[in-house]
Amino acid sequence: MKRQAKEIVREFVENVRSGVDTSNAANLLVDTVTSHFIQSEKSESEWTSQRTVKQLVDHVHEMREEGGGFTLEIQDIFGDDSKVYVRWKQTGALENGKTLIEYVSAVYRVEDEKICEYWLILDRKGVELQVN
Repeated sequence: MKRQAKEIVREFVENVRSGVDTSNAANLLVDTVTSHFIQSEKSESEWTSQRTVKQLVDHVHEMREEGGGFTLEIQDIFGDDSKVYVRWKQTGALENGKTLIEYVSAVYRVEDEKICEYWLILDRKGVELQVN
């Protein structure tokens, strides 16, 4: 039975992107994923890169190490046959013990039951204001 794109994206975000269990990443992602990043606070606010499954998993592990771990809660998820929108709240701790909250939105494109491309929008200004 064919898995729905929404199920694949939910499993990816809840397990791999959160760092809870990255062991299934290769079953959820194509070998090289096209990643589009949008950060309005930078002069070059949009850029695209190619990431292998290993690079994506390594990045998740780096985020968890740098941020001292975090929890991730999906707040909204919906989509059609190939594109799924998901918004999550990521909660971690700063070195001073204060809570750090980050909101992230992404659109994932799924082909042949694997994520092949995504567009990620980060609220870095909100993070900056919490850190300072």
